[in-house]
Amino acid sequence: MLTSERFMQDAPLEEVSDGGDIKVYLALALRYWWVFAIAMAAAGGAAYLVGSSRTPLYNATAKVLVQSARVPGSFSAGDSEANRRFAEDFQDLLTTRPVIEAVADTMELATGSRSLGLIVTDSTRSIVNISVRHPDPQRAADVANALARESIDQVRRRQLAQIVQFQASLSEYGIEPDAALIAGQASTLSSLSIVEVAVPSTAPQSTGVLRDVLLAIVLGFVLSWLIVALREYLDDRVRTPDELRTVTATRGIGGLSTIGSVVRHRGGSRRDSLIIDEDPPRALSEAYKFLQTNLRFAALGTSGLKSTLVTSAGPEEGKTTTAINLATSIAREGDSSVILVDTDLRRPSLHRVFDLRGRKGLTHLLLGTGTLDEVASPTEIEGLRVIPAGPLPPDPPRLLRSERMREVVAELEEAADFVFFDSSPLLAVTDPMLVASLVDAVLLVVDSSKTRREPVKMAFHMLLQADPQMIGAVLNKVTPRGKRGYGDYHYSQYGHGVNGSEGSGRGGRLITRALQKLRLKKPDANGTGGRVRKKEAAAD
Repeated sequence: MLTSERFMQDAPLEEVSDGGDIKVYLALALRYWWVFAIAMAAAGGAAYLVGSSRTPLYNATAKVLVQSARVPGSFSAGDSEANRRFAEDFQDLLTTRPVIEAVADTMELATGSRSLGLIVTDSTRSIVNISVRHPDPQRAADVANALARESIDQVRRRQLAQIVQFQASLSEYGIEPDAALIAGQASTLSSLSIVEVAVPSTAPQSTGVLRDVLLAIVLGFVLSWLIVALREYLDDRVRTPDELRTVTATRGIGGLSTIGSVVRHRGGSRRDSLIIDEDPPRALSEAYKFLQTNLRFAALGTSGLKSTLVTSAGPEEGKTTTAINLATSIAREGDSSVILVDTDLRRPSLHRVFDLRGRKGLTHLLLGTGTLDEVASPTEIEGLRVIPAGPLPPDPPRLLRSERMREVVAELEEAADFVFFDSSPLLAVTDPMLVASLVDAVLLVVDSSKTRREPVKMAFHMLLQADPQMIGAVLNKVTPRGKRGYGDYHYSQYGHGVNGSEGSGRGGRLITRALQKLRLKKPDANGTGGRVRKKEAAAD
């Protein structure tokens, strides 16, 4: 909330946006944990189903020894490098089209199928591994051995072709073929041999289901984070006190803080959200008792708050419900007189809630056709009187800006300890601004389930122009988190200083306990006598 000292503040905007990013991310994760759980479970389940449906493959490996030509009785580092290079060349030869087609033809003659499976080759120094993966373990071994034999045969045919070409070149120069020369040429050729034949595997190779499931879970987590981040970026609702304070903060003026939060009531209808009955839901009644206690506590930093305007940026945000329940809660304390006034001269609702149809109201008082005693109707709640709107005038702003309206406000402040004015939405008409300039305090009700940031910001800056002693906010219809209340309810919590500083940790708990001790007594049936009829729900 902001008091009259707000204009002396010189806090930069950066100081308002406190709180660590880690806490924000943690709160986001706790809020949308179900999104992460569903996304990760769905991704992991899909990966498991896909992996389980794969046909198991059996692996068989044949090993070929590669030996480059060298001088007999000697071995050098150059020979090792030559072996490595020749092994790489032989490995490349294994996957060439002539070798693959020759093996396919051989396998087709034997089995009637040209399927060779997945061929994988690698080399370690002088050994070339020829691995084949196939659903049939015997077929995998046969293909691996056939590849080894065919590739060796093709290398040998090329070597023989080289010797024949050498002999032909000797004949061209008139040199007779010599066995010693041919043997010397043959000694320069590398040799290949199968050192380990492939045998059928008894167990299928791992399909990598566990790896795929883990990877899918990670991808599901990342995707869900992106979805949540995008939703948070596009969602500009004011849902927390921190967001409210940040949105309304400007240079030189601290942001607007909440005087309390009211959790969404689970009763199901607006009528169930009113505590004017003799025996309202305990948790809801306690929530507004905390709210009115916080309001009294906030008044300690002012010259006294007797008149309060309850308004909102837009319609259907709970301003009328808040005004009724706050006035009822204070009246039920038993030591204060309260007057609730309907200043919505366009769409009034208090006359329906309290069944005051046909009774004189505010317009009679402004026009001089009724006195305060005539228009202030008592209710079945002792200490609470209600002034309905009365006949709707053709020009409401003219009545509300009149000097008579100022006199009426002063008269009401003399006649009661607390006066609450229910009004129209701020951004809809100018009527609330006219009343705000006449009262001590303004409570801006913010519906956390639908109120957008820009309307709240505009409404707050409009209220600053009215210059009341205090501007506070009530965060309404908050989604409960945790278990601090009774059943599905949470109590309204103060948690903010007069100048917008949050009470947290041990200090915050001490303040909360002190506020609880300020309560005079529990609500009882004193003066309630029966139930107030509510044939129609409040307007909002």
